[in-house]
Amino acid sequence: MKKLLAILAACTLTVPMFAAVGCGDDNDDGKKSDTLNLLDGLWGVNEDEESPYVISQSKGEPMTVTYEKTGSQWQYFKHNMGIYEAADFAGLKTLVIEGTFTTSSNDPRVTLAFEYVGELAKQEVHFTMDNAAGRYEWDISSLNIDKASRMLVFLEGNNATGSGTFKADKFEITKNDIDEKYNIVKTGPEVEVNTITATNKTANAGWYDNGDGVYTITKTGTDFKVDYDKKSSEWAIMKALVTGAAIDDFNSVKLTVQGTAGVEIMVKPFDKVERRFTLTGGVDDIIVDISGVVDVDYTNQLPIFIFVAPGTKDVKGTFTIKNLEFTMDGIPAPEKEVNEITATNTAVTGWYAHRDGDYKLSVNNDGSLKATKTAAEMFNGLDVDVKGEALKTMKVFKVVVNGDFKNFKVECGNLLEAVEIRDKKGDVEINCKLKDLSAVDCTQPFTIRMFFNWDAENNGNGMSYTIKSAAFSAVYEEVNTITADNKTANAGWYDKSPNGAYTITEGENGFVVNYDKKGEQYANMQAFVTGAALGDMKTVKITVKGTAGTTISLKPFDTCETKFTLTGGEDVFVVDISGVTGKDFASKLPVILFVDIDKAESTGTLTIMNLEFSTDAKA
Repeated sequence: MKKLLAILAACTLTVPMFAAVGCGDDNDDGKKSDTLNLLDGLWGVNEDEESPYVISQSKGEPMTVTYEKTGSQWQYFKHNMGIYEAADFAGLKTLVIEGTFTTSSNDPRVTLAFEYVGELAKQEVHFTMDNAAGRYEWDISSLNIDKASRMLVFLEGNNATGSGTFKADKFEITKNDIDEKYNIVKTGPEVEVNTITATNKTANAGWYDNGDGVYTITKTGTDFKVDYDKKSSEWAIMKALVTGAAIDDFNSVKLTVQGTAGVEIMVKPFDKVERRFTLTGGVDDIIVDISGVVDVDYTNQLPIFIFVAPGTKDVKGTFTIKNLEFTMDGIPAPEKEVNEITATNTAVTGWYAHRDGDYKLSVNNDGSLKATKTAAEMFNGLDVDVKGEALKTMKVFKVVVNGDFKNFKVECGNLLEAVEIRDKKGDVEINCKLKDLSAVDCTQPFTIRMFFNWDAENNGNGMSYTIKSAAFSAVYEEVNTITADNKTANAGWYDKSPNGAYTITEGENGFVVNYDKKGEQYANMQAFVTGAALGDMKTVKITVKGTAGTTISLKPFDTCETKFTLTGGEDVFVVDISGVTGKDFASKLPVILFVDIDKAESTGTLTIMNLEFSTDAKA
């Protein structure tokens, strides 16, 4: 076992505390132990976010893990496997757990996973434990655990809420063969591995349930009929295995399926990239771009995962896999369409080249649209068509694009106020205000046009851009840019509550806010700010006039929440932000305002007269 000298040098832990850990230690007779005991006191929780898990254990003693989830699913606790030498795993075959698991939801599902550094895909298994003492074994002899970086344990990973207690009286890896009586992987049909070559590109064999007991797969002719009943397994997987160096030469995986219209399927080759697709009811081709996949050894056995209704439980149905093959295809661009805008359907898709042949368009795995300029004409652009009486209720057309923009422009003469940006890189959000459409016939299509880099070298020919999203909104989120000379944020207040608690109008003395919280205690309104100068600011001051006794809570940058009580006159309140760190002030940051945060029912009126940042410290 590694001696962890750097760690020991910095700690007060003694060498014997590590010397007794694991199978890498010698017994009194100098022989290696037949068991790696994982009840070694070295377990930890997910370090990336607040963990629901509390681990109680002394080295060598049973381990108890309690948790209470409040809305987050796949959180884990972990054991570092990198502390061992490869020789420590020699001959080890079977992971053994003895213990109990009780849950408030009566859904005691456990997920075990090994993660690897490099090209090896994560290996995992799901099983259920009992609230009475039991034994559970997993055959890991073929999982290359000597190359594992860590082991993760997810308790009720399929559920976002709930509480429970997991107790392990034994948690070890042994040299013993698995006892089928305790095997958590149920024996199924022998899995056939699809070997992909330059001439044999299909993977039409060996589909099987990953161990969730959700998918029943029957081969009929060349088709695979899949019956699924997800029960509580929200992320249940079925998969096929592929291998072959030739995979590296292909651009995509194409799955051909037929199923019920509206059902969502997610395809995830090699556990690396994924694409979600909603079935149409006919025969659908789901193409996943794998051209950007790196660090994969295609001579290994690699999975192609399918999830049906990912993230959803208590659903059942049937679909048919008609073909799976590797291709040189890209994901085709959506067809030109006229988007019918409604109050609930505000997204815009179906971009097309204003002049045929000026752009090459294809869809990325995440659904964003890649546009590559293929002509050097100065003002060639991308168009999209929209219509709908609901446009009259919209305030803004918002587009998020990614690229290197010397310049960029969005326009539609009779619909939008044109917006042009210059010298931007990365993700860029463009907000175009809608014109007054009260007297305009919105049942007739409007054409929105975007132009890219018309005065870049060669007019941007060959450059690529990504349209990440485009949609209308009834809320105009105007962003206040704070500078050393302009420190006010007196634009863009809008209602953020789902029930429409705040009606905000711009009056003579500021923003007049009529509110009716309708049972929503934490209803809030927001304004956005940006600017590097925010990093120099020490306070933010709000001037408000409202009914005496009303409380407001101001929360700049979604932090430093401070509560104040109105006096009935013009009140000036100051919040100290001098201690705020870790914020990207060049991005869009919210200033959040709550009214009567302690009450679910509250009505009234107040006026926000001024919001201003200052470099002065709070008195």
